[in-house]
Amino acid sequence: MRRAVTLAATLVLAGGALGGCGSGQVGITLGEIGYVLDKHGPPAANAVYADPPSIAALAQDVRVGWQAPELAAALEKLPADRVVVTHYYDACARDDPRLLRSGTRVRVDYGRTINRQCVRPADTLAFVVVAGGQLPDPVSFELCRATIVLHAGRATSHGETGMC
Repeated sequence: MRRAVTLAATLVLAGGALGGCGSGQVGITLGEIGYVLDKHGPPAANAVYADPPSIAALAQDVRVGWQAPELAAALEKLPADRVVVTHYYDACARDDPRLLRSGTRVRVDYGRTINRQCVRPADTLAFVVVAGGQLPDPVSFELCRATIVLHAGRATSHGETGMC
């Protein structure tokens, strides 16, 4: 009996990790760039990149504009079915951002909220990679004050895309 319960729990956890249950964390954080404005003007803040040409352009911007060649190389090596979500947030006030999916909505959740005594915001751009198979079509990304709808491989944005 104990083995059956353990097996059932393992299957539920695996289903959630693969997106089979319709909710839970999706994607992995590929990397982050801190103090974005110091390195390269206004960022492509909260955005969704859903096709290889837009991801290649993002990788070029990461390499040249933000001088992050390792992150750029990782973006260039992604399989064609991947979606890249960028999330712009204040790392002085929040930490460990991750994407949580519930049905057709994906929102940002933070592992913890912190109150550091920072002189200024630690503006940080996180890059999260999601396998296209983990997402329904259409799907709405709620990233701070922006909502980005991904439908048939095209992303449309509504709202503000500033720092969270």
